[in-house]
Amino acid sequence: MKISIRLFGDLRRFLAPGQDTLEVVLSEGSTVHDLIRTLNLPHGEIWVVSINGTLATREQDLKDGDKVEIFAPVGGG
Repeated sequence: MKISIRLFGDLRRFLAPGQDTLEVVLSEGSTVHDLIRTLNLPHGEIWVVSINGTLATREQDLKDGDKVEIFAPVGGG
């Protein structure tokens, strides 16, 4: 199945220069956790994950065509 991913905040460093989205092919039955592991993203740097605009858990199953957004914590003040 093919998944489209957008990374936000400091996680954008895992994208190639000029790249806005990633497309990844995963096995059927893969979860958000599997996707994070496939992308080799540091778990401690992930704040929120959404699938098709809805908040998701790391145990949530992915489906072909899902659009996943992964956000890093935001600091400031």
